[in-house]
Amino acid sequence: MKFRVQILKKYQILISLFTWVVMTAINIWVFKLLLTKENKQIENLVQVQLVSLRNKIDTELETRILA
Repeated sequence: MKFRVQILKKYQILISLFTWVVMTAINIWVFKLLLTKENKQIENLVQVQLVSLRNKIDTELETRILA
């Protein structure tokens, strides 16, 4: 047990650095996932709005042509 504590103390900085690197990598990965998801949601919203606008324009054109 005492030997394990000595090893942990000896490598404490290395363990801390490794933990920081891993946590930073995880944070970057999660941020990338969230950004990708947000971009996809924005694309979907714009697509829906464009389809809606196209339908309104088509309806208006048909109304004016038939009038």
